[in-house]
Amino acid sequence: MKKFILGGAALLAAVLLFAGCGAADKQIDKKLAEAVEQINAMCPMQVDEVTTLTSAEALPGKVFRYHYTVALPEGVDASALEAVVPQMKQLVKTNADLALMRQAGVTFSYCYSDAEGNEIYAFDITPEDYQ
Repeated sequence: MKKFILGGAALLAAVLLFAGCGAADKQIDKKLAEAVEQINAMCPMQVDEVTTLTSAEALPGKVFRYHYTVALPEGVDASALEAVVPQMKQLVKTNADLALMRQAGVTFSYCYSDAEGNEIYAFDITPEDYQ
């Protein structure tokens, strides 16, 4: 009987643990959706002379994606966008506004498209990159 009670208690604890995780994930999803709404309300937003933030979206698995349109000058290849990766990693690591997202283990995804909407460059910054 004692084994049954202990086994039942362990099972209950496991269920509560997983239910708690699910609730936490739902809370994270809710916060990401709120952030998407706030960002999209401000879009399109000119970031610099060639880059416009067009939208954001929350994807399954705690992924927050930013969509940009880039008007590359003639003769500049999309591979030039690789230069922004270290800068963006540093920004994600140090920006206080992203602290809660970092604590939640969010992956930051960046997608750059040309004026016709064709993806020309994309990269992710995972928790392993910023912890």
